[in-house]
Amino acid sequence: MTEGAFHKQYTEPELTKDSDPTPMPEKIGPYKIEALLSKGGMSWLYMGVDPETKKPLAIKALPSTHLKDESTVERFLKESRLMALTDHPNIVKLYGEGSWGGGRYIAMEWIHGISLRQFLSQQSFSLKRSLDIIMQIGEALKHLHSHEIIHRDLKPENVLISEDGVIKVIDFGIAEMVKDTAEEKGKSVVGTPNYMSPEQKKSPSETT
Repeated sequence: MTEGAFHKQYTEPELTKDSDPTPMPEKIGPYKIEALLSKGGMSWLYMGVDPETKKPLAIKALPSTHLKDESTVERFLKESRLMALTDHPNIVKLYGEGSWGGGRYIAMEWIHGISLRQFLSQQSFSLKRSLDIIMQIGEALKHLHSHEIIHRDLKPENVLISEDGVIKVIDFGIAEMVKDTAEEKGKSVVGTPNYMSPEQKKSPSETT
């Protein structure tokens, strides 16, 4: 498959075939739920539809069963707060957040595309395309750093390539403000070890 052919094909995420007997919610907040995309240890990701615009959205939901863990709830809410500070074409856009069925949710931009990890497994990049991807990721990080936000988990799985070739940095689940990293002294290192900078591995609280 050529790079041009990839960006012309219609891409959809693979829907999860979950054996959990819990029924899928009809709505989360104001959004109609169409499908379950994935289920992680703490949150579930759904495909939703905005009732006003009729456009698809990605809905990240924190079930009510996790509300007793204050640190989990705070981390979930912080993710939406940090996303709200950003406004860049190479960063996934936040559309809203709120409560549902006793839990919490984050509504995000729906991106037609696949992850950089999936793309790398399909084909190799030309030098021109590689530089283009690097530049777009760099612009996203520049924007984050200008707002004193550190992503802390930048890896191929958290970089999406849309059908028209636009890079989108996603997943702010462990992102942090620079001023808040000092509070993590003595705590375990967070992130994906294979993609951490040496500075982050050695002293995450001092990584800016």
